Amino acid sequence: MPILTLDSPVTALPGLKSTYATRLSRLGIRTLRDLLLELPFDWQDFGEPKPIAELRSGDQATVIGTLTSANARRARYKKINLAEATLEDEAGRSLKLVWFNQAWRAQQLPRGVKLIVAGQVNQSRFPPFLEMRNPEVQRVDDGARRPASRQIGGLMPKYHLTKGLTSRRMADWVAAALPLAGQLEEVLPDDLRRRHGLMPIAEAVLRGHQPETDEQWRQARQRMGFAELFELQAAFAVARRRLEVEPAAPISYRQEVIDRFKAGLGFELTNAQRRAIWEVFKDVQRGQPMNRLLNGDVGSGKTAVAAAAAAMAHAAGLQAVVMAPTEILARQHLRKFRAYLEATFPDLRVELLVSGLPAAERRRVRMAAASGHCALLVGTHALIEEDVELADLGLAVVDEQHRFGTRQRELLRQKGRGRPHFLAMTATPIPRT
Repeated sequence: MPILTLDSPVTALPGLKSTYATRLSRLGIRTLRDLLLELPFDWQDFGEPKPIAELRSGDQATVIGTLTSANARRARYKKINLAEATLEDEAGRSLKLVWFNQAWRAQQLPRGVKLIVAGQVNQSRFPPFLEMRNPEVQRVDDGARRPASRQIGGLMPKYHLTKGLTSRRMADWVAAALPLAGQLEEVLPDDLRRRHGLMPIAEAVLRGHQPETDEQWRQARQRMGFAELFELQAAFAVARRRLEVEPAAPISYRQEVIDRFKAGLGFELTNAQRRAIWEVFKDVQRGQPMNRLLNGDVGSGKTAVAAAAAAMAHAAGLQAVVMAPTEILARQHLRKFRAYLEATFPDLRVELLVSGLPAAERRRVRMAAASGHCALLVGTHALIEEDVELADLGLAVVDEQHRFGTRQRELLRQKGRGRPHFLAMTATPIPRT
């Protein structure tokens, strides 16, 4: 048998065939490290084994007994195959076991075998008058009160699954891989972990998969969740630092530009819009790229803020681009930007690029953007296609930015020769934002 490591593929585990590996890969589990780090999302508590005499309909229970009968039959009405069995405990009381569409159970479980079963107890119309439907089942070694592993009864794990996998099977694989938990790398600094009272990673994985109490599982989940958020925040900090050290073309503030912009709007800016415009202007004057989120309800005037920034970029000799998630929204932006800018700034051309344009029009717009004759390019995902280039992009704006992936937003940023200032607009802030 090959020596197992955290980087071993899941197929290195005994009995884990390639078909199961394919199913696990759908869950992002390809190595034993992946398997160990995928903790159960919940547990079902069947409690300690009970005598059958103490069971009541509706109970979630664990029972140990001896199989006295087992047979397979076809249901008369629903035309499904059943396996039925009778379990007798030490007191001589009986419990009926029923498995739907699992007739093979009758051959798998011979009479006289000692079992531990767990499931929901239901009332039966025929003696014995209590039954379990589709219970989890495990053989008990001779002379042992419980199996060596606590996979049946007590706390039973619920894993995220895909078709062809069961939580029981996942628990078997995890149990085989758990000896490797001590090799997992600790990602949290020791002082941080102690300050927040968090388990070491090896203990968290062990308690997360095989807890003795529900509280142990909750502490393990808390520790793993904290580590995920810590790594995410660390990645964000690195990304922010990387952006800070990248140069961006500064856009100098010019009072005459904003005066002309306000004069051509046709309405008075609100105090909130003035504050937002000023914050944007302060950011774009620096040599580091702005990375700002503009949040406001629909109709609150986010487009006017973006138009003011585009006017200032144009005055600095730079282009701006605005990406929207749909063609309808892109055309709405086109009308607004033209209304806000073209009358006041005659040399500021606003163009539209969407996939529905005729081929000749698309070529004309692409040439205008690449040559610099187009100052503001509005569009959809068509903006990030490979054949779209901008001569000197200074400002990138994304509307409803939560509807675009990180990669799509990054592709838009890369359309210029340098790193542009970035403004995201949304009326729907969500965690992904």
